Order: sequence, then structure tokens, then C-alpha cells
Amino acid sequence: MIFTQQTIDEMTADLQSLTKRSHDLFAAYARHGLTNPRAREFAVHGYPRRLSVMIQCIQNVFALVPPGSDDVPAREIRTDALICIQAFVVNVFGALDNLAWIWVQEKGITREDGTALRDEWIGIGPKNTAVRSTFSKELQSHLKDLNEWFAYLANFRHSLAHRIPLYIPPHVVEKKNHAAYGKLEMRKAEAARKGDAEAYERISIEQSRLTTFKPWIQHSYGEGSKLVVFHPRMLKDFAIVEQLGWKMLNELKRDVPPRMLRTAPGRLQRLLACLRSAFQRH
Repeated sequence: MIFTQQTIDEMTADLQSLTKRSHDLFAAYARHGLTNPRAREFAVHGYPRRLSVMIQCIQNVFALVPPGSDDVPAREIRTDALICIQAFVVNVFGALDNLAWIWVQEKGITREDGTALRDEWIGIGPKNTAVRSTFSKELQSHLKDLNEWFAYLANFRHSLAHRIPLYIPPHVVEKKNHAAYGKLEMRKAEAARKGDAEAYERISIEQSRLTTFKPWIQHSYGEGSKLVVFHPRMLKDFAIVEQLGWKMLNELKRDVPPRMLRTAPGRLQRLLACLRSAFQRH
């Protein structure tokens, strides 16, 4: 068993608290009384829905692959758990963006010329410097402390969406069993070559006794993806998104006037600036 009984008990208690914690957070946003219709939409239909999906994903994964079990889950069970983990990662990322949208819409944050920020600029990750700069120093410092977590999240989300999807290895062969497992693999290949189905099945069963299951998730072997133990990771990720929800609510209570951000000029603006400079020289 990869977890101690104490860790399992702590994770179980954490799991059982998720629904109440989310309800308390949703009620706090409802009481705040956002004035911007778009901000209200993200606060009522965006962020809460994503947290509800995240909770269901965690509950499903814990039910499908109990952290206290030593059994190697069947392929279908691993796939069901994997579907939940993939949905979870996408909604963690989306929930953070929802918080950014609530802030930008409610506080009237625009470009310097009064036009709306481009969608891809709106977020609270390390690259979203324009939006981060509008937060209090306390929240900016907290987000900076989370930069490593943001990097892990972006790595998993971008691989899932664009490159290699997340994967739960079916089993693990510990180092002490590598040699024996390799010999059995050679015997199994020989049985397959001879068409000896009975020997192939017998060797496969013998091989399975040398394997164990670890609740790990990763994406690309070629990219050197880190192995992440998914039970505590999902609980921790939820807690971070929850905590950021409370911190954003505190930010929204601050009296912040509409902000016009000085942003980098677009391609057309840069071209016009070059032309003006050229005409001035002549």
C-alpha cells in the first residue's frame, strides 16, 4: 500500500468536506452582490459549475481506485478514472480563468484606449502580468508563491489539450523484479511465436505476480513527464482553487476604480508608428 493509514484517513476526511466547503464559497459570492452582469455570469455559472465538476471527479476517482487498495485495477476502471482526472485538470484551469474574468469585468479593467482586453490576456497565471498588476500586493505575492504550481498545471493541461494525453500506467515492475520479468517476457514471446496459447496465458499470470499498481499519472515519456500521485494531488489542487476563490472575493471587496492598462501595441499600431517615424525623418 503506497499510503499510510493515517494519510488515507486524512484524505477521506478532506474528501468528505468538499461539498460543504464549496457551498460556503458559492454562498459568499452570492451575498457579495456583483454589479456587472458578465461578472455575475462567471460567478454563478462559471466558477461554481467547475468546482462542482471537480468535486464529482475527485469522488469518482476515490471510488474507482480506493487509495487503500493494493489491487491492480482493470483496464476499464483505469480508463474511467482517467476520464475523471482529465476532466478535473481542464476544470482546474478553467476555474482560475473564471476568477480572472470576474475580476476584469467587475472592476472595469480595459486597455489604455478603453477597449476590452484580449481574451488570451485574461488569467491569473505568471504570464498574465497585466491582470496580476491590478491586484493588491498581498495577492500578487501569494500568486508569485504559486508560480511553480501554475507551471505544473500548465504543463499537464497543455499536454492534455494539444500533445500527449494524461495516462495511468496499468502496473509497475519494481527494480528487484526487472530481470525476472524480462526473462518471462522472452518466454512469452516464444510462446506467442509458437502459437502456444496455454503457455502464453500461464506465463502472463506468472508475470502479473511481479507487478504492482501505483496511483500515478503522467503524460509523455519522451518529454520526461513527472509522475504525480493523483489522490493527494487532486485534493491539493482543489484546495488551491478554493483558496484563490476566497482571496479573489476579498479583492472584489476593495474599492478599486476602473483601470486602463498600458499594454503592448498591436501589429497595426506598430506599423503606423513606424510610418509616422519615417515621414517625420523626411
